Amino acid sequence: MVQLARSIGDTSQGIRLKHIITSDGNKEAEGLVDQLELNQHQLGLELDRGYLPLDLGFEPVEDTKISPSIERCEGESGSPTDETYTDTIDLKIRSEDGSPLRFRTYIVTEEGDKHGPYEFYAPPQKAADWCVEILSREFDEGTFEELYDYYGTDVESEIVRQLLEDTRGYLSSDQFLRVLNICGEALPDFREEINRVYSHNQIAKFLPGGDNDRAFEIDSWPRLRQFCATSSQLRYTPTYNEKELVREAISETTQVISTQKVTRFRRLWSLEQALDISKRYPDQLDYDQFVGLVARSAYEGSYDRARSLVIDRISPSEVDTLTDGIDQAKDHSSKQGWKGLLPIAAKREKEQKTFKFVLANFLQEIGYGTDLPKLYSIFTFKTSAELFDSIGLESFTRTSRFQEHYLRGQRGLKIEDFESARQDLEAAREYSLKEIDEYGEDKFTRLADSWFYLCRAKLNYYTQDGEIEEAIDYLNDAVAAVEAYDDFPDETEQTRCRTRIEALLCEANGDKHLRDQDYSEAESSYGKAIGKLSGIDRDLDNEIRYLKNRRLAIEASIMESDGEYDEAAKTYDKLEAEPDGGNPFVLFHETRSELCRVKAAIVESDFEVAERLLGDVGYTSNALEVEVNQIESLLELLRNYHRGGITEIDQAWDILEEAKESDRNHVDIDFGYGHDYRPAFVNIIGAQRLKNLIEDEEMIDPLVDIAIRDVLNSDVDQIISQEGFSYSSFDESWKNRIPDFITRQIQDIKQEAAKKRSSDNYVSPLESLTGLLEECLEVFVAYDARERYGMDWQSEVDQNGDVSMGNLSGYINKDIFESDEIAEKVRKLISQEKFGDIVLDDQDDDIVGVRNDLAHNNVSSITQDEFCRVRDHVYEVFTTVASEMPVLGKVGEGSQLHGYSVELLVLDHRDRIDIVSDTELQENDIYYFTGEVITSESIKKIDSDEIWSQEAADIFESIESHSDITIS
Repeated sequence: MVQLARSIGDTSQGIRLKHIITSDGNKEAEGLVDQLELNQHQLGLELDRGYLPLDLGFEPVEDTKISPSIERCEGESGSPTDETYTDTIDLKIRSEDGSPLRFRTYIVTEEGDKHGPYEFYAPPQKAADWCVEILSREFDEGTFEELYDYYGTDVESEIVRQLLEDTRGYLSSDQFLRVLNICGEALPDFREEINRVYSHNQIAKFLPGGDNDRAFEIDSWPRLRQFCATSSQLRYTPTYNEKELVREAISETTQVISTQKVTRFRRLWSLEQALDISKRYPDQLDYDQFVGLVARSAYEGSYDRARSLVIDRISPSEVDTLTDGIDQAKDHSSKQGWKGLLPIAAKREKEQKTFKFVLANFLQEIGYGTDLPKLYSIFTFKTSAELFDSIGLESFTRTSRFQEHYLRGQRGLKIEDFESARQDLEAAREYSLKEIDEYGEDKFTRLADSWFYLCRAKLNYYTQDGEIEEAIDYLNDAVAAVEAYDDFPDETEQTRCRTRIEALLCEANGDKHLRDQDYSEAESSYGKAIGKLSGIDRDLDNEIRYLKNRRLAIEASIMESDGEYDEAAKTYDKLEAEPDGGNPFVLFHETRSELCRVKAAIVESDFEVAERLLGDVGYTSNALEVEVNQIESLLELLRNYHRGGITEIDQAWDILEEAKESDRNHVDIDFGYGHDYRPAFVNIIGAQRLKNLIEDEEMIDPLVDIAIRDVLNSDVDQIISQEGFSYSSFDESWKNRIPDFITRQIQDIKQEAAKKRSSDNYVSPLESLTGLLEECLEVFVAYDARERYGMDWQSEVDQNGDVSMGNLSGYINKDIFESDEIAEKVRKLISQEKFGDIVLDDQDDDIVGVRNDLAHNNVSSITQDEFCRVRDHVYEVFTTVASEMPVLGKVGEGSQLHGYSVELLVLDHRDRIDIVSDTELQENDIYYFTGEVITSESIKKIDSDEIWSQEAADIFESIESHSDITIS
């Protein structure tokens, strides 16, 4: 039997775990499970003498069944061998259908240290058997026919690719090449594809740090040379060149994102450690990559490597002594600065402290570079801080720490990680205050900046959770604190700091007025903020642009709702995009501008122009697409009216039904966006018939004009609250985190409530809304419980499997949440006793009581005021849980190994994202993802512990079982 081998492990701990598998294809009697036997599971421990394993533990993934037996291997004298100790474990893993399995193992040493867990992937049994047949040349035409059937394709290159993807985690590099060669020999069509499918670029991913974690890894220089040598001896495989493979791997570590170069330093460091690329291929490294390796070497404590790197790469400065050079670098009188001093200091091996000092200053100097990505600068400052700290230079350390936290805080603001931004900017401000306290001056000249950005982070953090009043209170306190702080070295700087925070306060008030639909006050507040910022001598273009855009958007939205389409379009056009473009807020209003020009043409009965302009509209969301569809339907109806035609009611209704659907996400958005188009359609259809009866256009046309203006004059509240500001404020931001099947129903409930008169009974929409709250909390609780309790999470919620609002509330009230800020907020909200006038006297008067009474038909009447009170409370819960909600996503068809196209099940966000993960995902399955998947990045790397599968499907089935929802 051919063994399929794998070697993985934590080499930094001196452990290498070797896994050898033999697939014997045993099958039990019909109706029983297939077996995949893993024989000779060997654990090789390359450790110091006397460091023996005490215990070997195994953690099965999902329903994997493992039966280990352990045998201690000793030397001839009965004592352990000198350097390597091997324990042998026999495992048997059962799979119900022979599908791939994952399981984990860990090692507990005599000293009690636990290493691992190490996760293993066991390939599909059939795939392993086919590889055995191919490698032993025991195959025939029937083997490949089976492969065609198994993988559902007769494309030879595709079945070989799938087979190798399924099994290459257990193939050595030599076996991989042999399978490739034999398949090339047996399959002529595949032979022509080998060079393309397995190019240098693809094989370079198997070098250290690549994305193919299940693939064999060419993890040393000898293995790389052997791999290339073997390829040259085989007839049907590409001949791989060492230098070309390394060049491709290094090249893959750097990419350009939005005109800025970004380097994956972890991958680069892996290549350096395994292949010594800086020595063997220095010409393949650009300067930024070289500096990154120097910084990482120093950060990891590999000072000899750092010395070697700078000596080989940098020309020394021409200075009389190193001390003179340091003095010149300090006063910036040297052209090379600290860079030229590095090789001089590096050659003085006995002066470690001097080398660290020069290297730390060099990295700090690099960090100040204005054209560097923030992540790059953050790491160089972080490393310089560690170096300064190691030689006891507290003030120097503080300088680098300030820059590290300040830049990371700004990055947190940019990627909307406001909690992390708040923590980092708080730390930066504290470093500034310590510096002033010790030296009497703001050496960083950034106290005002760090204080301002801290307030910005706080504002965004509070408004993200819908707590705008708390943000206003915080900013009022911050203004007072800045005024009371007497140690600002510069009074002008203190004034700037206070004024900028006052501008944030005006902005927060504007957001509050916007939420309250007091648009004139919102415009006024934003105007005050602009006035304050415009008077400061600082580069505040971004802040001013942001506020002007909000003000202009409000002004244009009001014009559009008043039917002033030409003026609205001109005002929308004044919104300014970010310098790098791509601002969704501005893109949305560019579409509104285009729509206003379409509307203006329709009002003027210039249908040809309207149709042409409508064809150029580039909608950026589902709702905009539906609005375009509705206007297109209206145009068709109007053209028919002016031609004297008559449209049937059923035909018109079919047109509107089709208009509701977004092709982007196949989501139906009902008539609630803008105005209900049905009354306008009825009026125009009636006018068509009336026109044929009395032929008096002067009497009929004004009626049509009224219908047109009524439906085209979109409600300003709809424009602003539903779409126009969703990308630039956090009102109802929970919509981007709550699963879309819930959000879509909320829209339906809104429409149901909007159609009612104030005197009507609101029981039906309120029952639906509280039911959705229960479903939302079910997702929240399932996600949290799975994280805390693993596969047995359901028993922690309710042992009878009956998930109800009461059970969910009981779970959230557990002591485990005592220090959980989000759960504490949810707990307070769902237990607030504020609905005593709605529920029965003998029931709890919190939201749980409301839900229970409605679900059991104990409430016969709900007023509009009662509905609004409960609705606002439910929205507050949504806002709170949204920050901790998982994002549900469905894996699309045609996904490749480790690269997947995932449809996010959230409303009005990107249709799909591309993710890279070390977890194998199944097509058409639904998974939980952490909220970080919602970003502007085109490709998102997600770790395995950020993806959960089975529970996502379970919760969907559970929700479907007690609702009318169908998940598609």
